[in-house]
This record gives sequence, C-alpha cells and structure tokens, in this order.
Amino acid sequence: MLIQTIAETLGERKVTPIAQIRRIVERLGAKRAIELAQDAIAIQKAGGVLIPNGTRKRTTGGIFFLLCKGQLTAEDIRYVFPKKTKAPDDKSEVFSSTLYSTH
Repeated sequence: MLIQTIAETLGERKVTPIAQIRRIVERLGAKRAIELAQDAIAIQKAGGVLIPNGTRKRTTGGIFFLLCKGQLTAEDIRYVFPKKTKAPDDKSEVFSSTLYSTH
C-alpha cells in the first residue's frame, strides 16, 4: 500500500519505477522514502529541476529518484536501478542484476 501511495503521489504508473520505489523503501526505509517524496514535491512546486542536457524539467518522480541516488550507497544504486543488458544469444533486454543474482 505504501509503495503504491508513493508511486501515485509522484505520478509513477509504470512497473519499472514502481519496482524501483519498492527497492528504495527496502534500502532507505519507509520514513526516509516518504520524506524524499515530500522533498521532491516541494522542489517541483518551487520550480523543479532540469535534466542534465537542460531541455526540459524532470518529472516529480525523476526528482525523487535523483534525491534517492544521493542517499544510497553505490551497491544500493546498482540494486535499485539495475542496468539493462542484452542477452548474448537473444535480442531481448534483461536486467543485469537478474543474470548475476546470488539470491
């Protein structure tokens, strides 16, 4: 319920960002995730943040993920935001963390 509430508040509806929010709550805790979502909303209301190339503003969810990256360790960032890679014998995308997972 908490994950869905944060996602809806940030305007995130797709599976991948919602999964990332779940992993953020796992790593940072519910309280900190809620605080960062509130911070993202406040930043957006104050004028927002441009994406790196300066062509547009980040979404509220994009601001949230940016704030979270500043709170996570390098290991946690790899867990929360796994890189997509191509399987060697397949053209479909898979998440690299699932290829090499020890779980």
